Amino acid sequence: YLLYLRLLECHRPNQLRGYSQSRELAIPPSLRDDALKNTGVAVTSQTLEGILKQRSWQLILRLGRLECLSWFDRAVAGEDSPFIRKTIMEHLSCFRLDPLPRTAIGWVREAFDYDRAHPTDDWAFRVAAIRLLRSNPSADSLDALLHFGYTHSGVVLFDSINALADVAV
Repeated sequence: YLLYLRLLECHRPNQLRGYSQSRELAIPPSLRDDALKNTGVAVTSQTLEGILKQRSWQLILRLGRLECLSWFDRAVAGEDSPFIRKTIMEHLSCFRLDPLPRTAIGWVREAFDYDRAHPTDDWAFRVAAIRLLRSNPSADSLDALLHFGYTHSGVVLFDSINALADVAV
């Protein structure tokens, strides 16, 4: 954990040159394992496991290791924490994912009505899934957004409307 923090604090030009040189090396197994490991907890507060997973993703992306873009099923769909799912999907939304993860499409299409009277944390990763599809316009994302299932007290989310408008164009 501390090693990841120290590496993420590297901002000076000589330090940044080291990141580009590391693209030729394999991702250390411990870093890959931390990025893929299920935190095993579904709580709203931060845990050491969650922070470790977030930092490992930040480091892998900073290293420019794009092979992590294919890790969605193990790292996100297999994650118990809705907020860690959300965080990783927010990172992945910055990249073109082809094909789109079927799990993310399912989270957008699946019928789910958030109700404040019966709160759940599922809203976090479902909104991130909408944004992931928005950032990856395709026939699949358009179809999923046209057949959305996530509402808030029966009302369509502006995130869904805006995503549909962007993908349809």
